[in-house]
Amino acid sequence: MVIAAIAVIAVFAVILMGAEYLRRESASLQQTCSSRSLPESWQRSGIIGVRTLQSLHESPLALLLADGSAWSDPTWNSADRLGSFVFDRHESMWIASSPALGYLQPALRIWKLDGVTFRLTPIVTLTLSTPPRHLFGVIDLAYDCMHDVLYATDVTQTGMPLTGQGRIIEIDARDPRQPPRIRSVVDGIDGLGIGAALLNGEPVVLVGNADSPSLTMVHLARGKRWVIPVPTERSDQRVTRIKIDPLPDTSTALITLTAQRFTFQLLPDPEPTTLRGVVRADGDSWVWEPVR
Repeated sequence: MVIAAIAVIAVFAVILMGAEYLRRESASLQQTCSSRSLPESWQRSGIIGVRTLQSLHESPLALLLADGSAWSDPTWNSADRLGSFVFDRHESMWIASSPALGYLQPALRIWKLDGVTFRLTPIVTLTLSTPPRHLFGVIDLAYDCMHDVLYATDVTQTGMPLTGQGRIIEIDARDPRQPPRIRSVVDGIDGLGIGAALLNGEPVVLVGNADSPSLTMVHLARGKRWVIPVPTERSDQRVTRIKIDPLPDTSTALITLTAQRFTFQLLPDPEPTTLRGVVRADGDSWVWEPVR
C-alpha cells in the first residue's frame, strides 16, 4: 500500500510538472527594454537621432541635433564604415561594422560609443568561420537590458542562395570594467533582423530568416528553436528589423517588424512593409498574431 501510494504521488507530481511546463510554454513573450530608442539623456542634450554613414568620404557616424545640424567627433573618422546600432541600459550605443560585399575584407568589429564621454572604441572583433564569397558581416544587433547581453546576427554567404553559414553571437557585457566576451555562438541560422525578449524570465531572441518570410525564435539556455511564419505582403519580403515594446496595459511584448525585399547587394527597398503583432504558443509551436 505504501509503495502504491508513493507511486500515485510520483505520477501526480509528474503530471503537475508537465502542466507547469505547458503553462510556461503557453506564455507570451515579454519585453526586456527599448534598446532601439534614443536615451533620455541624449534627448535632453538636444540629440534627436543617429546616422551611420557608409561612404569612405564622410565620418562613419553622426549625431543629429534639434537645430537641424549634425555633429561628428573627428576621432570617429578612424572607425570602420558603420551600420546597425542599439543602446544599452547605461545609455551607451553599440554599433556594428557595416556588412561587406564580394571579397572585400571587413573588420567585422563591434564598437561602443560611451553615453557620457562619446568616445568610440572597438570592443569585439569577430572571426569568419568560412571564407566569404558574396555577403558577410554583422547584419543587425539587439540588446537584452535585463541581463546585459548583446546579440548579433552574422552572415557569411559562401553560395547562392545562403547555405546555413549564418550565426547568432551572444556577447556578455555585464561588467563594464571588463572587456565584453563572446559567451556562445548559435550556428546554422541565416538571420537578418534580430530582437531580444523574455520567455518566463529567460532570454530568447527573434531572428528574421533570410530564406523565407518568417522568424526563428531561439531559446538559448535550452537550445530550442521554433520557426514562425509571418504573412508579409509579398513572398520575396524578409524581416530585416525587429522592435519589441510592451503591449499597452499588459506584460505581453508588442513586436514591430520591418519586412522588405532583401537583396544580397544590400540595396534599399523603396516600399518596406511594417507589421505589428504578438507571438503566442500554439501547442508545440509558436504563431504570429497580427495586432491592428
